[in-house]
Amino acid sequence: MNRVVLWLSRDSAARPANARVHGLGFCEIMPAAFVLRPAGSEDYLFMHFHDPVQVCIDGELRDVPAHTFFIWTPGTRHHFGHPGRPWKHSWIHCAGDAIATDIAGSGLPLGQQVTLPDASLTDRYLRSIHAEIQAHTEPDPVILAHLFAIWIREMQRVADPGQEATRIADPFVAVRRYIEENLAQPITLKALAGQANLSVSQFSAEFKRHFGTSPIDYVLGQRLQQATYFLRDHNLTVSEVARRVGFNDPFHFSRQFKKRQGISPLRYRRKGLAAPTAKPG
Repeated sequence: MNRVVLWLSRDSAARPANARVHGLGFCEIMPAAFVLRPAGSEDYLFMHFHDPVQVCIDGELRDVPAHTFFIWTPGTRHHFGHPGRPWKHSWIHCAGDAIATDIAGSGLPLGQQVTLPDASLTDRYLRSIHAEIQAHTEPDPVILAHLFAIWIREMQRVADPGQEATRIADPFVAVRRYIEENLAQPITLKALAGQANLSVSQFSAEFKRHFGTSPIDYVLGQRLQQATYFLRDHNLTVSEVARRVGFNDPFHFSRQFKKRQGISPLRYRRKGLAAPTAKPG
């Protein structure tokens, strides 16, 4: 992000109380010094430090690494910075009933550090909030409230160590995207392993650990699930549906569809059924 600092009026008399932004900044470069506000501010302060700094935590100045995130509640002391060199941070001052409720229910450590892998999460939500504010004379407080709610939920997931086990590694996110974009084309195990830069055996083991099934069964399941969508279009023949989801042989497609969905493609279409629950592979 380019450096932006934006302040808005704090007069909330005519504004709904569920979400308000009083000011925000991203990638703001500060001099080699500390910020000290003994009484904090009258609103919530979300802050992301792009560089290593010192922050007062529980009454003591402590070193924190780059990409550390804090939420300070109204009236909480702010004391942070670095005396030896300039430092960069992104921040937002905000208030409102919805934000207060979401923060209170999140379990996030207030006034304590949350270490992030990078600035992408902060950048994404600050960009969205900034765009909503800039595009309208009066930003929609419901949209702002939802942006904050999702941001807080994502922060909650990062802060919870137990959630890390559910995160799909980046190479396998790329593999899943590759599958989704190429369902109509032949997809080989070797090609999938190449997307993850792993051997076929390593890839197969890691894929099953992430997705709970083999790569080939996963591809087949995705093809048949997409087929249920195409079958609702009566301008497509069953053979055309089969080709669109990567089956050159419509009879093989019909057998696989019936095995997974419990009904033939033609009966599925004629009865106008919602997608049945897939049977296990």
